[in-house]
Amino acid sequence: MNYLSLINQFWAKDLEHSFTPNDIAVYFRLLERCNALGWKNPFNFSVDELLLKLRLKTKDPFTTARNRLKQAGLIDFKNGDGRGRTTTYYLLDTEEQLQEEETERGKKNTPLMPPLSPTLLPPLSPPGTPLLHKTKLNKTKEKTANAVTECVRGQDSELNSGGDSAEEQAPTPPGDLGKKGKKGRPAGRAAPSGIDPQLPLAERWPELVAELNAEAHATWERFVAWERDNPLPKLFQMAEPLLPAQLVALIHKHGSGVVTGVLQDMQNMPVLLTKYDSANLTAQSWLRRRQKQEKTA
Repeated sequence: MNYLSLINQFWAKDLEHSFTPNDIAVYFRLLERCNALGWKNPFNFSVDELLLKLRLKTKDPFTTARNRLKQAGLIDFKNGDGRGRTTTYYLLDTEEQLQEEETERGKKNTPLMPPLSPTLLPPLSPPGTPLLHKTKLNKTKEKTANAVTECVRGQDSELNSGGDSAEEQAPTPPGDLGKKGKKGRPAGRAAPSGIDPQLPLAERWPELVAELNAEAHATWERFVAWERDNPLPKLFQMAEPLLPAQLVALIHKHGSGVVTGVLQDMQNMPVLLTKYDSANLTAQSWLRRRQKQEKTA
């Protein structure tokens, strides 16, 4: 937890919730107090002192702002008992919670045994074969060696011609959608689109953008304009970057505010490129998790 991540999280939530001046004032007063206490979380803060610092004469605007911040998933609190115990506040860090959930899920989904790789070559000699005459045995060894050589040459030829490698054909263990290895792609492999990751978003995938209908094309253009002021380089450096049609589908289903907030959370995650493979699947997973959190809030 740190000042920068919490501030970025607040303004990402603002895209969806359109916070009022009172909401902003209450959150940043709580953030200031938590920092002054050495990031003690949870911490206590009396209502009377908060009203004084906020220069509010009545309690109603403060109560409304505090409840809106809780519904947005930024804070949680427990009222005091009126006998000397002040209200307890807890600042919620979405990125930190997601990392803990991913770690816990990874532990639960770790298979007991790694999957067995398929046998590429037949055994050199079937079990239980009796010893033959020395001359026949030498001929058998020679035929077997020739067969092995031809098999290896055939594999080399298939690899050179662009065929799938054994690693790509081998089964992969279960895990979260979008994680490295879900599609069998080794870490660090270039994106399938072949697009330069340094190329501005507006200049990428012209053919895919041309296939969008008028409404989808307008949605994509609005996102491109927003991304210029809120760069998301990590999302478009992933092995499977977020394509125009995928982005439009996410916005039409969840709304632009929610989607852009999740994409910014992904951008701010330090281990995004080393832990995840597919931007689209990862975004879908995080959006579903956020919906569950909002339903239980």
